[in-house]
Parts: sequence; C-alpha cells; structure tokens
Amino acid sequence: MKKSIWALCLCLLALTMCGGIASAKQPLSWQTTIIDEDRGSLYIRGYFSNSPAGKTVDRIEWFQPNLVLFCQDGSKVSVHAKDMRAQACYIPPGGTQEMLFVVPAPVKSWKSWTMNAKYGYHRQGDDD
Repeated sequence: MKKSIWALCLCLLALTMCGGIASAKQPLSWQTTIIDEDRGSLYIRGYFSNSPAGKTVDRIEWFQPNLVLFCQDGSKVSVHAKDMRAQACYIPPGGTQEMLFVVPAPVKSWKSWTMNAKYGYHRQGDDD
C-alpha cells in the first residue's frame, strides 16, 4: 500500500513539473482574426492570449507572419517579412489583447491563406 501511494505521489509530481514546463515554454499565443490589403501593405489583425501561469507581457518586440496566400489564379505567395516595430501592450496572466501588424504585401487578391506566426515579446520582470 505504501509503495502505491509513493508511486502515485511521484506520478503527480512528474505531471506537475511537466505541466509547468509546457506552460512556461510558450505562455503567449497568437490568433489571427482579419487579414486585409491596402496600398501595398498587409494589415494583420488578431489577438494575443497570455497563459494564466505567465508573467504580464508589456511589449511585442517583433512579429513575423509566415503567411501563405492562395491566389485566385491558383498560385501561392509566401510572406515572411517582419514587422519590427515594438508595440507597447499590457497582457496580464490569463488576459488577451487585440493587435494590428503591417507588413509589405506582394499580392492584391487571394481566396484563402494559412499562417504560422512567430513573434518576440518582453515580459515584466525580464531583463531588458
């Protein structure tokens, strides 16, 4: 009986540690809501969500959309340009904030898209 209790305790400890590592690995996530084009630029709107276990995020340092646009004529266009403007924000643990990023657009019309965004950010308490 004691061995099974110890085994259960060790399993719970391992799960707790793994859960903490997973949440610390990527505490901030991005969700795209709208992509629009105007005068040679793509306007990418969406929101960041901070995990409940994360620190308050106070700045998005850069944003790279890694976007593939599927055009009306069947061709594909990839967009990997970074929006390098640091944007001040306040995203507390468990909170969200809507953001807008602007990157050069090589195409004017598309029917669908996929995106795997990458970004850098600063959290309160992190070294500058």
